[in-house]
Amino acid sequence: MKKTIAWNMVCLTLLLASCSSDNSDDAEMNNPEDSTVYVVGSNANESDTGDSELDRALLWVDEELTVLTNGQTNAEAFSVFVSGDDVYVAGYEELGNGISIAKYWKNGVSVNLSDGTRDAIAYDILVDGEDVYVVGEEDSEIPGGRNIATYWVNGMPTLLTDGTEFAAARALALYEGEIHIVGKEGSIAKYWVNGTSISLTDGTDSAFANDISIDQGEVYIALRENREINNDDIQVASYWNNNQITVLENNTSFAGAFGILADNDNLYVSGSSQAVGDSLILRFWLNGEIISDTIVGEISSIVKHGDDIYYAGFTGISLSSKATYWKNDAMVILPSDDFNYVRAYAIFVK
Repeated sequence: MKKTIAWNMVCLTLLLASCSSDNSDDAEMNNPEDSTVYVVGSNANESDTGDSELDRALLWVDEELTVLTNGQTNAEAFSVFVSGDDVYVAGYEELGNGISIAKYWKNGVSVNLSDGTRDAIAYDILVDGEDVYVVGEEDSEIPGGRNIATYWVNGMPTLLTDGTEFAAARALALYEGEIHIVGKEGSIAKYWVNGTSISLTDGTDSAFANDISIDQGEVYIALRENREINNDDIQVASYWNNNQITVLENNTSFAGAFGILADNDNLYVSGSSQAVGDSLILRFWLNGEIISDTIVGEISSIVKHGDDIYYAGFTGISLSSKATYWKNDAMVILPSDDFNYVRAYAIFVK
């Protein structure tokens, strides 16, 4: 979720919602050894009997964990962006009545984007100068209406869809003064440029655009698509560029691309894959080739800092999952306190 490319900032989930943060020229000029790593996600406690505690929104700074919410209601953090000395985290927090509020936390202090009268979620955040951009979804005010893809600029909402189809905005980028947003409307993967809608798929099968990256004017969008292949309904990991969709993996029952980063003629894509009866395996593609080890888990977010590639997600499954990030090939398991179901959704390095 994540990216100001014009100034070289490249930007789920889960969805159940899934969903990356990218960095600036100033950050890349820093000595990578002095870099600070920011990761966000959520955690909960679950037992073999199905009992569970509520999710909390989490922030790790150089592996030090901060819990942003009190655990009285569900909350999750899906995106992180750092501007100057300020740390912005986007996600949601439920009220006592179960309605979720789209919000972001600035240096740990929450800022509500919705009013709590209907469900809303924030999936991605980006800061450019004094302006704070957030994308997500909010329930329609119309009785019987569906989720509306929405973006907020300095707290003011703009609706991208009309509520006739379920819709959500998952990630954004700024490029040469234009706002680029990706997500879904109905069964169609969508791409909006300054609010103008572009369909990435034809709606024959359900598809979702999860992340966007822009490099030298070229737009790349990570996708998860439902397709019928050999009479089997499966989900495939793919990406869109120049009106063409390239499939990364389709030989499993489930595969999805959740993070994408285009940089200097290299294309990095992250996600997961799962064969029937097997565990979910994390995936990391470089120029279309799988370069990740066979590890149970999922990767949601990719960024570049200096010459280093960072990516974040989780390893393990259900009661043993751990929030994890990688710096190139080095894997770091983040502290989870006493929680046994922990996920990381986004990473930012400065």
